[in-house]
Amino acid sequence: MIRSIIQSLIFLILIVFLWGCAKHQVKPTPPSIDDNSLPKFRDIISVAVEPSANQQTRQFDLCSAGAHSYQVSSDDLTNAAVEVIRDVLRSNGVKIDSNSVKRIRILAIDSKCGLEKMTYRYTTKLRIFAGDSIKKDFSGYRSVGHVFSTSFAIEMTINQAVLETFKDRQIVDYLQN
Repeated sequence: MIRSIIQSLIFLILIVFLWGCAKHQVKPTPPSIDDNSLPKFRDIISVAVEPSANQQTRQFDLCSAGAHSYQVSSDDLTNAAVEVIRDVLRSNGVKIDSNSVKRIRILAIDSKCGLEKMTYRYTTKLRIFAGDSIKKDFSGYRSVGHVFSTSFAIEMTINQAVLETFKDRQIVDYLQN
């Protein structure tokens, strides 16, 4: 009886240890952006918003604490950014149409984490292609107090990079003209 209890406890400890040592895949799902600093788009009927073609999937290793480590894929970051941009445009009455003349393509090119002054600082960098001639990089940053806030921090970096995108005069002019 005691032997079976000990075996069960050892098995349970082993499972918990192995789960804790695994890399945790972050799947970002950022909330909608409700920010008064976003421009109010005028005269935009429709925009195509899509992930950039020819994107090779990359895994970005993020922070770790003890046995917990996190990573995120470029595809998951890109898809989350696409959805945030679509939400911002829809909230401004813009139709998302894959056949539109106006086209925005998104590519997540980097995501990382570093320990700074007792906080974890996360960065995500997006490359935005607007039309055929505009190519710009925008970054979002977020500091959090604990590595267990990784999903939240990554989601907020995506939102901040999108906010920076829509504050860019060249991007806004392309969409409105």
